Amino acid sequence: MDANPKNHETAYLVNYGKTALAVASISFDFSLMEMHVPLCNGRSVCIATEEEIYNPLLLLKLIEENHVDAILGTPSFIFWIIQRIPCTASFERESRPVWKFD
Repeated sequence: MDANPKNHETAYLVNYGKTALAVASISFDFSLMEMHVPLCNGRSVCIATEEEIYNPLLLLKLIEENHVDAILGTPSFIFWIIQRIPCTASFERESRPVWKFD
């Protein structure tokens, strides 16, 4: 899979992310992209358990311990994470969002 700039999710995982967090159910078609794009491009995937997905403190611990730097998900899930985990957004020179967890 190449880093097609028209596909922002794939481009991010291929160009910037080293460890992606997988949170989609295996029965959800999005899980294929969430897991296979990083793996096919030499990256790592950290698979969250159901307990970790629904517990912000466990999810934060998983992210920190596994050095997760890429999270894909539905907009509602990303919004849910942002609401529950104290974080601040910062931007690097490439103008791509990087979330800092306190």
